[in-house]
Amino acid sequence: MAKSIESLPADQRAKHYRDLAADAVHDAEASTNPALKEGFLRLATQWHKMAQEAEQLAAEQSGPLPPSSPIATDEQPNGN
Repeated sequence: MAKSIESLPADQRAKHYRDLAADAVHDAEASTNPALKEGFLRLATQWHKMAQEAEQLAAEQSGPLPPSSPIATDEQPNGN
């Protein structure tokens, strides 16, 4: 039984959506029919947007950086 896309972790969903977007761009490039080409490019755009949303969700799920991180505390590596 195939695994549902929604059951994948957000970062894996983002990769899957980016792969689908790349496939749609490839299909658009291979198409000689202008209407099909446009449709594939619209589809690629939607897959790309879904990938961005999944990446944002993955970032939110990973939470903030730990307080000891120089980035989280705005500390310089030399302690200044």
